[in-house]
Amino acid sequence: MTGIRRRRSRGFTLVEIMTTIGIIALVAVITVPSISGLDADRETAGTQAIMESIAFARDLAFDRGHYGVYFDTAADTVSVFRLDVTTNPPTPVYDVLNPLVKALYSIDVAAAYGLDLTVIDIDTAGPKDQVDIAFTPDGTPVVSADLSPMTKSVIEFEYAGEKINVEVEVTSGRIFLK
Repeated sequence: MTGIRRRRSRGFTLVEIMTTIGIIALVAVITVPSISGLDADRETAGTQAIMESIAFARDLAFDRGHYGVYFDTAADTVSVFRLDVTTNPPTPVYDVLNPLVKALYSIDVAAAYGLDLTVIDIDTAGPKDQVDIAFTPDGTPVVSADLSPMTKSVIEFEYAGEKINVEVEVTSGRIFLK
């Protein structure tokens, strides 16, 4: 038994290398689809946040008077406002609180969801990078500057090169993806 010598290993065997490559490939196959699914989740969450902001303003209008949503495309933010109709022209007042976080209702959709906000095809009296949709107490969408009924209202935003459109139906105030 004194004649048995151990040979010192100088590297990895082919079986060890192939096993390691197989494990790395398996981990990659499992994680890559879930990482790409995160993008779809962010897009869905951002779309939902914009639609919920519009619905929240419309619901407030049903309950309390004139409310609206302001889309600042330069800053990629969405804010809910109360419309003071006692002034001429009506004045947006940004004192609406988000009921979940008890802070002013404003969402930075670029930072929170990676969305690039663009407003297209909407009635507005102001510049195209600062537009809003207001609602009367019966839920009808109106132009906040003069309370005239809207004839069109489509909000477009972009996520990873894909354009998404949210439309507010001008007769009922219903909100849907276009």
